[in-house]
Amino acid sequence: MLPINEIHIHFLRYGPDPVPVESLISLLPLGEQEQCRGFGMESRRLEFLGSRLLIRRALACYLEKQPGEFSIRSPGLGKPFVEGSPLRFNLSHTEGLAACSFARTEVGIDVEKVDVRARPHWPLLARRYFSTAEQDYLFSRPPEEQPRFFFRIFTLKEAAGKARGKGWGLGGGLPVSLPVREKSFEYPWEYRVDEIPGDYCLAHVAEAPEGEPLHYLSYDWELGTLVQAFKRVPRSPLPEGRPLFPSDGERLKETKSGPNARYSSQRGSEVFTPVKS
Repeated sequence: MLPINEIHIHFLRYGPDPVPVESLISLLPLGEQEQCRGFGMESRRLEFLGSRLLIRRALACYLEKQPGEFSIRSPGLGKPFVEGSPLRFNLSHTEGLAACSFARTEVGIDVEKVDVRARPHWPLLARRYFSTAEQDYLFSRPPEEQPRFFFRIFTLKEAAGKARGKGWGLGGGLPVSLPVREKSFEYPWEYRVDEIPGDYCLAHVAEAPEGEPLHYLSYDWELGTLVQAFKRVPRSPLPEGRPLFPSDGERLKETKSGPNARYSSQRGSEVFTPVKS
């Protein structure tokens, strides 16, 4: 089971090669198969399929069950959950990428492709949905920095709303703490936002009731590898995770050793491996 101060974020990246979506839909439960086929665009069906396989594959490892041995419930606009499990999880997907966060406290995640060509009307969105203070902060930045900060504010509002169970829609009007920093804390919530490889912006909001810094580990999947793992032994352990944010890696290097240590570093390497109990 995950420690209370640990966040696992799983990434699924879609390659450029076409994917036979219809031949893989049977891996999903019947209800999700119908949902997947309900999308008109093939790209939307692929996003739905990949994200659901990602959630179920990871949950199978955490719960030590096969993907068909548990049900994911979604209460209306509320957050999905597995009945009887303390795990909390949240999903986001965008062009070419799906991301799912797992923790033992409430979490919200949002990822967006940083592409102003695909969203040329971002200034209108900011003026419609951002608070006055957020607009003043955004449009006071140098023009070349404004698109980057738009996506940071945008994803933070989405992640904050999802963490609080307010559904989608730019965080239900929740304001973002200014100035926007890569890491901030407003009890009991820890906020993270950063750019990640592939020209994506990732925002994450997690409950940290003890006020202690949270540790973030990331797990990278490709669809082919995910499908193979899904079909093989579903109770196999997770692959090795790595620190998501560079500052976390530095902090883990300084973590004391001993019976309470959670991490150890390989000498001469930046890889950090959870210590097995």
